[in-house]
Amino acid sequence: FSWSYRVLSAQAARMFRLLALHPGPDATAPGATSLAGVPPERAMAALAELCAANLLHLAGPGRYAYHDLVRAYAIELAERHDPAEERRDAVGRLLDHYLHTAYPATMLIDPNQTPTEVAAARPGVRPEALTTRPQALAWFVAEHETMMAAVARAADGFEPHTWQLAWSAVIYLERSGHWSDKITVLRAALAAAQRAGEHTMAARTLRSLGRTYGRLHQYDTAYGYLDEAIVGYRTLGNVSGQAHAVTSYAEILEYQGRYQDALVKAEEAYHLSRSIGNTLGEGRALGSIGYLHALMGGYHQTIEVSRRALDLFVEIDDPHGQASTCDSLGVAYQHLGRHRDAVAHFRRALDLLDESGERFYVAIVLDHLGDAHRVVGDRPQARHAWQRALAIFTDLDAREAEGLRAKLAALDG
Repeated sequence: FSWSYRVLSAQAARMFRLLALHPGPDATAPGATSLAGVPPERAMAALAELCAANLLHLAGPGRYAYHDLVRAYAIELAERHDPAEERRDAVGRLLDHYLHTAYPATMLIDPNQTPTEVAAARPGVRPEALTTRPQALAWFVAEHETMMAAVARAADGFEPHTWQLAWSAVIYLERSGHWSDKITVLRAALAAAQRAGEHTMAARTLRSLGRTYGRLHQYDTAYGYLDEAIVGYRTLGNVSGQAHAVTSYAEILEYQGRYQDALVKAEEAYHLSRSIGNTLGEGRALGSIGYLHALMGGYHQTIEVSRRALDLFVEIDDPHGQASTCDSLGVAYQHLGRHRDAVAHFRRALDLLDESGERFYVAIVLDHLGDAHRVVGDRPQARHAWQRALAIFTDLDAREAEGLRAKLAALDG
């Protein structure tokens, strides 16, 4: 290795040492550019020289990696030749690169999410420019392992980056069904926020942890986190956050089949949101109320409440909220015997979810669409919808797959 290293140019030798500080399994040229803090053309020249010297290899299109022994040698050289402060600055630039690429990307995926305060990037950082939701989703898919590694690295001495990076990844992890990874980054974010005394961030993270454990049917853990989040929000006087946490509480009660208790919580969340003019919170609470009425057989009430929710979601241009409400309306229309209206609303929900990356919710709507087709005897369409839903639930290792298998077995039987 030393023979190859000795003949490198100064800029390639520096790149070789600093790139070993990258926490992920491989690096892209933009990431390496920010890490080194140099212009893109200089970074590309250094990467090309390292590949030609067989000190780096292409792990995929545009992705650079070391073999394990070469990486160990590069780390040894970095510790020997690069001062600790310079190494720390390089890591900081890299974390800034991922933060200032991921945060705009997550806002593309869900512009209505609670904003996260993000500090300005260090000099020399060149974030990647993503302009569309599909680009943002594709970037998160490609950088999934690196984002997980970046959060873990940030927890060692870069605390604000820990929760900022975590919350830049949460929406993607939620919508793609990577719930265990979502819990991992949220727990890191919570620990960092609590150490730093960032109480609002801690409450927000507790709320998300509760919701995620509820999705995984770990109800006692979920309620523990949500109770703590609600207390935190009340102490802070944050009514919007409190309403969001109470809505999540209603959602988990719904998962347990405790519909009346869930309705009480959803109505509480609605009044909290309405008291401060939070349109998004009102819409979410009304959406929950509408679907709960459907679960309890109040289909006319579902239609009345869900139409109000849909108007609010259209007003603030929230595709996820519109899709969820269309699904509720579809369920209500199906049970009232209005098959065409039901199918139309389920299909509208799927169209709205098409570019969202929300695989779990797509599967739920497909399940409901299959129900609607089955009721009128359209077995081929029911089978097609259920098979698509089953494929998603199976891939997500979701408990809902069991019910789909039973439906398909009964249909074929």
